[in-house]
Amino acid sequence: MRSTTGATAPIWRWTDIVAADGTPSRVKGSGGFCIWLTGLSGAGKSTIARCLAADLVDGGQSVETLDGDSLRAVLSPDLGFSRTDRETNVLRVAWVASRLVRASSTVIVALMSPFAAGRQRARQLVEEFGPFIEVFVDTPVDVCIERDPKGLYRRALAGDVADMVGLDVPYEMPNADFLRVPTIGRTPTHSARDIVEHLRRRGLVHSPSELTTSPTDVPAPLQ
Repeated sequence: MRSTTGATAPIWRWTDIVAADGTPSRVKGSGGFCIWLTGLSGAGKSTIARCLAADLVDGGQSVETLDGDSLRAVLSPDLGFSRTDRETNVLRVAWVASRLVRASSTVIVALMSPFAAGRQRARQLVEEFGPFIEVFVDTPVDVCIERDPKGLYRRALAGDVADMVGLDVPYEMPNADFLRVPTIGRTPTHSARDIVEHLRRRGLVHSPSELTTSPTDVPAPLQ
């Protein structure tokens, strides 16, 4: 199978495991995959993730959603927001996602993950067991500043928060094999529908689920 960029998709490898009695055996990824939503704070990742999860569940998928804010409190309370700490947090989330994919779950990750190298490491971990679909939630920084659901941009502009991605720290755009989902003038459900259609084209879901949103719907605020 080939990716949207024409590159040959990886063949999911067999992985050695050891049973409780010490007997070695081998397992292989079987049906799980990861949708990794990346973008600026306030871009709409969490809102789109919720819409996408509901849509996939309606279509019969077993879905696990890993939200960056919730996970940081549990997995990474020891970390700050330096580049190194951000990359460590991404790696921890990716490890959890890879294990869920190995167990044949559909995993949705909503995590800023601003650096390309960190997302590449996440891809490598997940692709041991199943496909990794990187989705760039494309919202301009000025729109994110206007939304500012957590007040982070306001605090950063006031000098109370350092290393704010999009202001002090550049967000590194994906450079290959990703799906771009623009949000301006679109509802979260529209964005979820775009992702489901992409999954259908790749053969990861059998058919797009029924969506009730019409193209004339007024765009809803994203968080």
